Amino acid sequence: MKYLIWIGIITYLVNACQSVEESVKTPKLSYESIGTQNTGGIKGKVVDGETEEELPFATVRLYLNDVIVGGANTDFDGKFEILNLDPGLYDLEVSYVGYPPLRLENLKVQAGKMLFIDDAELIMESQVIELKPMIYLYSESDMQVNVSLHYDGELTHTYPKSEGNWSVQASPDGTLTDANGRQYYGLFWEGTPNDPIHPTSGTVVSKDSLIPFLEASLDQLGLNFKEANEFIVFWLPILEQHPYNLIYFAGTDYTDHAELSISPIPETVIRVMMGYVPLNKTIDFTPQIMPERPERMGFTVVEWGGTKCQLPNF
Repeated sequence: MKYLIWIGIITYLVNACQSVEESVKTPKLSYESIGTQNTGGIKGKVVDGETEEELPFATVRLYLNDVIVGGANTDFDGKFEILNLDPGLYDLEVSYVGYPPLRLENLKVQAGKMLFIDDAELIMESQVIELKPMIYLYSESDMQVNVSLHYDGELTHTYPKSEGNWSVQASPDGTLTDANGRQYYGLFWEGTPNDPIHPTSGTVVSKDSLIPFLEASLDQLGLNFKEANEFIVFWLPILEQHPYNLIYFAGTDYTDHAELSISPIPETVIRVMMGYVPLNKTIDFTPQIMPERPERMGFTVVEWGGTKCQLPNF
């Protein structure tokens, strides 16, 4: 008997504009005096354009003639400061996972002054991204496996590099080997879907309850210890930035636009895609009924991933 189990946790970042190109602005600027004589600086605060929440640990890079000459990471309040800059015109780029880069051009640094970028000019507009789906293959014996992802959207990253088609030798321990003899433990992709979804049910989880909630949920959804560990290590730092998160486990609303074709046909397929909505306080929401825990039988394929969601009329 063949078992096909479609389970998902999905998150979406909803883009105010659907382009994945960089956002380029001419910013509003002001200056304040600092103690240095020959150098200046730049400071500002990076926020989410939808929630107006500060974005901690965003990467800020400074360019002079397209060469990186400085940078910083935002602090817990989304603020950054770059000092000891020679006078001149600089370009500044802000990047944050799940957001297209924001670029400000021709920022004039003056000696003895701190250039302050108005908060309204450092708003990151989020986009729909399905983050870090990892595909694991567990064969019953060494065999060649072909995997094709039929994605209704644009693939942004893959590893090993491909257009969504991989051919590897799979081993029972999960090791994958390509035609050049290079080994991998999974197949990785990310993309922006054409048809974003919104959670219709879910669980509001406090920051302090995330670990037991994720451990129990991922076990119920069928991930083994190693897979669940990798999931939590990736997502916990992102989820813990918020006091609460609404967490949703997607199903066909994910798999319908990210279909997998696998040859030979696996006996068990488990696809876990997490959606989360960051919250400052708890809300009432329709509880999600978890599916029965799947049983792994024969050649098994497992996938997990996730991304930020937005609720309709939220």
